Amino acid sequence: MEKAGFFTNKKMQVLLGAWTNFLSGGVEHRSTPGMRGIPFRKAGRPRKKMSGLLRLIPRPNAKFGLKPSSLNNSPFGSAFPVVALLLVRSPVVAALNSEPPPETVAVPTTNAETDRRLSLVYDRSLGLGGDEVFSLHKLNYALIGGNDLKLQYSFKLKVVRDAGLFVAYTNYMVWKIYEESIPVKDNNFNPEMFCLFAGKKEGVNTFDAGCVHLSNGATDADSRSLDRLFFRFAKGATLGPRGYLVSSNIYFWTLAQGEYTRTYEDFLGWWDTSFWVYNIFGQKDGRVNAHVDITTGKNGVPFNHGNLIAGVHWRLPGRARFNPTLYAQYFTGYGELIRFYSTTNTDLRAGISFYY
Repeated sequence: MEKAGFFTNKKMQVLLGAWTNFLSGGVEHRSTPGMRGIPFRKAGRPRKKMSGLLRLIPRPNAKFGLKPSSLNNSPFGSAFPVVALLLVRSPVVAALNSEPPPETVAVPTTNAETDRRLSLVYDRSLGLGGDEVFSLHKLNYALIGGNDLKLQYSFKLKVVRDAGLFVAYTNYMVWKIYEESIPVKDNNFNPEMFCLFAGKKEGVNTFDAGCVHLSNGATDADSRSLDRLFFRFAKGATLGPRGYLVSSNIYFWTLAQGEYTRTYEDFLGWWDTSFWVYNIFGQKDGRVNAHVDITTGKNGVPFNHGNLIAGVHWRLPGRARFNPTLYAQYFTGYGELIRFYSTTNTDLRAGISFYY
């Protein structure tokens, strides 16, 4: 007679057979009257080899003296198959038999827009400018200080496509915007012609050779002018999410000097250098960039006259494609304007800049 309760002898045998098949592998769900969803192994299918802790769990067969009839009289009663199934399906057993989790992959700290801008910096500053005939040269900005407004715009033009011959023009001026007539303190014209020799793109080294003119377009005692030949060396590199650029000019020959510019090189020497760091804080949108420019003094000695410029650019959060950046610039030393090259001044200005 069947044992009273849910686990009758007939059902007990079905569950016990299902459990044995489950431990042996080769599980398939098949519906039978009164026992839907019980796993059965297909007839003739070989038993799969068990692994891990499943080997340690004895299967209920005659070898261990476990038969369906004896299980009903055991201390576990008819709950034995259910306990075994729960044990096999437990998270502990599953974890011990599972494969180790894959190693996590570091998420890059830069995004496509930051990479694009850094590529433009290298291509325009250190390369041949790609397919661009017209591109930026030096910084373009508008800055307001406590005494004036300083403006600079700069661009270059590729004379021969796929060659490194360029003409460039930079214009910078200081306006006394707080005075009644808003006069221009000085207006400086700075055209160049140079040939750029580009190196490899990774760890780029470039060499320029050309001539540069600097004047203020004034007459008589206010006139200032200077023509020189120069070499320019530059190197760019990326380390992690940050980019670095170093550029130095060597003015090796003075072609001509205006009458009132004879002592220019006593205050501003024969070389200068610029050092840039892009994406200082390693942010994914390349938000903060900074630069330091040093112009040497007499006989090329740093800080013996000369000047220093330090600037910080901050791109607005969430405005990666908005070209203008907030820009703060600190200047100290001689020669901010060619007309006053023998006069020192210190100014802190802030405004916007337009560059890569």
